Amino acid sequence: MNKKGFIRTIEAVIAIVILLGLVLTIFGDKEQEIKKTPDAVESSLNYITNEFLYNEELRNCVIASNSDGSCISSLSCREKVDSLLKTSTPPGYNYECEVCKTTRSCVSVDAPEDKSIYPKSAFLYKPGEADEIRIVRVYLFEKA
Repeated sequence: MNKKGFIRTIEAVIAIVILLGLVLTIFGDKEQEIKKTPDAVESSLNYITNEFLYNEELRNCVIASNSDGSCISSLSCREKVDSLLKTSTPPGYNYECEVCKTTRSCVSVDAPEDKSIYPKSAFLYKPGEADEIRIVRVYLFEKA
């Protein structure tokens, strides 16, 4: 048996395996990234919920709201809330808002089915009045 030919064949096989491994690592299927909430959306949702939590005027509007579903029933309060949501929503996104007395969602969100929906909730109550509890949910989603 020719030892030089055998060694050359082994070297060629090792080189092919190394090249194949290199090609597969460079061009192989990349793992799909789990989509996280975009930073602009996350900061907008945090700002909006903080306004509901710490702005006494907005908080009182929400707590005084008798509707269970639409964002706010009172016209003057609805204008304030709509103004907050319009100015705080990032470009390219739409919003929906709901005020519920229970932890369940009480409105169907009118969002495109092929887009991600980013929700954020805030639990509001008036101290000393247990029946004055509201949950405000804000949904942001990309425009269709």
